[in-house]
Amino acid sequence: MVSISVEVGRTPSGQRSYPLGFKVEFLQLWDAAMLERGGRARLLREYGLSRATVRGWLHSRDRGDFEASMVSAALKSKGSRRVDAQERA
Repeated sequence: MVSISVEVGRTPSGQRSYPLGFKVEFLQLWDAAMLERGGRARLLREYGLSRATVRGWLHSRDRGDFEASMVSAALKSKGSRRVDAQERA
């Protein structure tokens, strides 16, 4: 069994918050579980997720929202990174 390396966070109100990395890794497991009878139901139980939640993530992935989020985050972090003299040389 492969586990997800990204931790689930919590909002200030205590609800679970799933980072993009968790969603991507979970959906990779979801796609692979298609080959195993009952594999998807097992994943839902193991991670405490509903089908509706996963369905929303699947729609977001299919629309390209995940890629757009990753590009946006990369551009933000790239602009804020300072380069020292040694790196510049």
